[in-house]
Amino acid sequence: MSTSELVDAVMLPMSADRSALLLPGCDRAAAVALGRQLIAATEALVAEPSAPEQTVPKLSIGSATVAVPPKNFSALALIESARRCLHAAQSSRNNSMKSIEVY
Repeated sequence: MSTSELVDAVMLPMSADRSALLLPGCDRAAAVALGRQLIAATEALVAEPSAPEQTVPKLSIGSATVAVPPKNFSALALIESARRCLHAAQSSRNNSMKSIEVY
């Protein structure tokens, strides 16, 4: 996913250490690719000897997508699915991403 494709992205702060990134028109494959890029960038910080370990965050990503929302689709179902994926990713010791396609 290129930066030009992120024009419609919306970042919503959820708490001091958690944000939601809404990516309209982004399918699961693109979301996973972006998540992997973010994880790689975070892990690259660890590789820098000048970066103290305590300043490098652990990155946990939960992603839920829907290709074609059915009639009367509940956005809450999508949000809850992303939240469950996030909790699964957070249970890992390492940087991690979990995703699901909601039907």
